[in-house]
Amino acid sequence: MGYIDEVLQPEEEIVHRAVVHWIVYWNGFIVLIIGGLWWLADPGIGVWIVALGGLLLVIAFIKRVSTELVITSKRVIAKTGFIMRNSSEINRNKVEGVDVKQGINGRIFGFGTITIRGTGGGLAPMKEIDDPLAFRNKVTLE
Repeated sequence: MGYIDEVLQPEEEIVHRAVVHWIVYWNGFIVLIIGGLWWLADPGIGVWIVALGGLLLVIAFIKRVSTELVITSKRVIAKTGFIMRNSSEINRNKVEGVDVKQGINGRIFGFGTITIRGTGGGLAPMKEIDDPLAFRNKVTLE
């Protein structure tokens, strides 16, 4: 049971659940491949590069499973962090807009940064979110 499931209020339902895109693994895979090729030439240095690639993959995995971004029938809730938790929420009727930033890679692979603006403040930008346009549409259209 995740954080979001623990903080749902009575009669509050999840409308949409966003996830971090698989692209977070990209750097780890690239370093892992470089390390594997380097290992063939010089195993001493190659093993360290492979270990670094593995560490980057573990960090990406933790980011992916510890980030929750949910639209409920009453609120938009964002939670990040594995050991230290950072969570924020905004009532849906207080949302003024949702900003979506997508670079070229984001447009090609379908990820982007979402920033929710509300009256009196907003939520911190959530980076590398899968299908950010669907998330924006769920917040603003329903």
